[in-house]
Amino acid sequence: MTMPLATVRPIGFFYNSAMWSTDADISAMSMDEFVSALGDQKIAFSTAENGWVSALFLTALVAEEDGGVEWLKSGTETKITDFNQPCFINAVAKLQNLLQNNAASNSVGAAYADAANAFMSEQAAIIANGPWMSSDFESSNSDKWSNGFDGAKVRASLFPGDIGIADTATFGEWWISASAPEDEIALAKAFLEFIYSPAELEAYMLAEGGDTPKLTYSDDFKAKQGETQVLADLAADTTTDTVFVPRILDVIPASVANTEFGKLLPSLADGTCTPEQFAQWMSDKAAEASAE
Repeated sequence: MTMPLATVRPIGFFYNSAMWSTDADISAMSMDEFVSALGDQKIAFSTAENGWVSALFLTALVAEEDGGVEWLKSGTETKITDFNQPCFINAVAKLQNLLQNNAASNSVGAAYADAANAFMSEQAAIIANGPWMSSDFESSNSDKWSNGFDGAKVRASLFPGDIGIADTATFGEWWISASAPEDEIALAKAFLEFIYSPAELEAYMLAEGGDTPKLTYSDDFKAKQGETQVLADLAADTTTDTVFVPRILDVIPASVANTEFGKLLPSLADGTCTPEQFAQWMSDKAAEASAE
């Protein structure tokens, strides 16, 4: 027994408006327009661990390609193992361009913490991450900042093409077996009723960000949400036209996502690996994982 997700927390990206900003609606841009507007400003990427930040940008790049949204969504039920697809190869080519021309200086070999540090030390103007990162920009966490970084200057946007990264095909976060004792099922129902109450949903969104489409927000919530600029930005960007896609790391075999994906990213950055080679390498690793 479970309930559908009540809240969607689409992942976009944060940008330091003291370093880079535009009057244009970023989410309404194409990715090419965004890259052009970005110029030589730097993006905080990561290649170590699971290449989290790079994977988020790659997801958005794939989603903007013809057939990319459908390809990503196809992996929600059956993991993707064939990466020799135009939407993936074209997206990798664009990621390679970003790694070569717009990556923060510490990106190769960077874990997520290194990428976050690059952003919060003004070594990069942009970092992709979920709305939960908003707390890092509060003055109470200024011990994470350096080089004049000011969390109050951070803004947020969904990705160009009005892409929000979120797996809306999943069940809710909480479940209980239908065969559980009646008293436990009763407790579970009471718990779900509590956490899905308007007050709790609003408290959750103020802490973690996100949007609850079926909830009529209270005036107090809207006022408090507006106090956190990045959450207000993401909420304004999330509309009925927003295209939600799952993270690429969630639709490929776990071993490929967790350990293999990031291994070849440095070779993309230095040009010793082509997008086509990257796609074949991913396909080979996925085939090995599926055979185990």
